[in-house]
Amino acid sequence: MPPEGLDLELVARANRGDTTALADLFECYHGWALHHATRMLGDADEACDVAQELFMNLYGRFPGFVLTSTMKTFLYGVMENLCRNRRARGRQVVEFDEEIVTGDAAEPSSDAYDAANMLAQLPPDQQSLLRLRFTDDLSTAQLSELLGVPKGTVSSRLTRAVQALRDIVEAPLRRRSGAVR
Repeated sequence: MPPEGLDLELVARANRGDTTALADLFECYHGWALHHATRMLGDADEACDVAQELFMNLYGRFPGFVLTSTMKTFLYGVMENLCRNRRARGRQVVEFDEEIVTGDAAEPSSDAYDAANMLAQLPPDQQSLLRLRFTDDLSTAQLSELLGVPKGTVSSRLTRAVQALRDIVEAPLRRRSGAVR
């Protein structure tokens, strides 16, 4: 994905010291960043903190920042690292796309609850990869650029993540039928 024209223009202006270009970058991408950070962390307050850190990180790169992909691709990579660091510091975070309301803890109240809990059982990198592919509808090529790995690596990681999710989904069925895999 080549950098978009507006992204390149704003980066060039910011590199020349134009502070309104930094404000324009913030205006263009803050909502997007907040949405994705909330999805990654499942907590709006934490997401606000990450979005703030993200833009501070970006602003600290000027002057001299060179945009080699789209701004979203660059920001997503930084944001993923910031979210991963928050998790590593021991914060209790769960990735859920939906707001889930539960009744009895032994009986999930909806299919969305079941799906979100099953997805949450995967390692964070697999959760993120599946969301990027199937929720954000990124292609293998886009994922390759975003993650900085070859397309074949993306394909094999997707295959492993889908299989891991399939194993989680099928586990209750195997237990009910007494089948051992």
